[in-house]
Amino acid sequence: MFCRPEDETPIKFMTIRRVPRVGENWPLYDILNQFKKGQSHMAVVLKEKIRTAASDTD
Repeated sequence: MFCRPEDETPIKFMTIRRVPRVGENWPLYDILNQFKKGQSHMAVVLKEKIRTAASDTD
């Protein structure tokens, strides 16, 4: 993506893609294969919630 202030392009005209989200336990090779497909160069790693017996009954 190139950004030139002299173009004065409004941000609403720029293409912004969603950043994929992956769980912290995803295998690294699976994530790298997603990157190879060309959809993204970064991902957000989400900490997975630990389920307990108490939270299952709520």
